[in-house]
Amino acid sequence: MKNEFGGFEVEKKELSFEDFINRQNNFYVHFLPDGYNWLESIYKSKPYYKKFAEENVGLSSQMQEKFSELLSFIKKEKKPPIGSPYEKIVGNSHMKEVLTNTELPYIRDLYGAYLIMRKYVDNDDELFK
Repeated sequence: MKNEFGGFEVEKKELSFEDFINRQNNFYVHFLPDGYNWLESIYKSKPYYKKFAEENVGLSSQMQEKFSELLSFIKKEKKPPIGSPYEKIVGNSHMKEVLTNTELPYIRDLYGAYLIMRKYVDNDDELFK
């Protein structure tokens, strides 16, 4: 996507996976299960998210399902498969630690969602507020 800047068109550069891991902050909140908390409802009310969810229905719901499963491991409501990288997060309520664990398949999925969602904003900063 290109933006107007001083008469020149500037290509937006996406974050590398490593930069995304370090910067993502609350990006995951977009994919908390519906009704999970007040913050989730604010993120999902943003125009860019509504457009993303409308145009990527399957991905949006799939990400919510995956995050629900991740939360169930964290809360010890469900046991991850034996040998799964998710075994390392059972009972860990520190989201920063969980969301910087690059061994978790969900983190790659989160990055993929970022690469798509960034098309709906002028500045990636909007996604990480």
